[in-house]
Amino acid sequence: MPPKASAAGGGGSTGSKTRVSDKVLTDFTSNLAVLQDAGLPIVRSLKILEGQTKVGPFKKTITGVYEDVESGNSLSEAMAKHPGVFDSLYTNMVKAGEAGGILDTILQRLAEFKEKSQRLKRKVQGAMFYPVVVTIVAAGLLGFIMVFVVPKFKQVYSTLTTPDG
Repeated sequence: MPPKASAAGGGGSTGSKTRVSDKVLTDFTSNLAVLQDAGLPIVRSLKILEGQTKVGPFKKTITGVYEDVESGNSLSEAMAKHPGVFDSLYTNMVKAGEAGGILDTILQRLAEFKEKSQRLKRKVQGAMFYPVVVTIVAAGLLGFIMVFVVPKFKQVYSTLTTPDG
């Protein structure tokens, strides 16, 4: 039988390139901020969030981060091993929070930043919807006119210019 990946599925040093939705990361960040604000140790907070996360790539990432932190790495170092999930801004903000002893505040600010970013993205997508629909309808109408209407006019004009004998 071939060797299997760890039962947790993540491993700490896999160098994960997994992508997760902004909503999932925002919820995780917000929940982690609440747990840190309540005074729980970071390892316990990560274990709680790992248990609440649905099975999938993000759960594997959280498991990897948990295992790294439990083995002695800082949270920012553990998160930096998963660049597809935690970008450099995120990990550097966490690192600054750890250094300053205000990790809960930094995580809350990150969650707020992510929420505002999501709202802005939805607004831009909503604003782009109408022009895209109008352009598609206009192109469809132009295509219809060129394929069906112009040939009819051509037939009518060709009968007008030919002499009857």
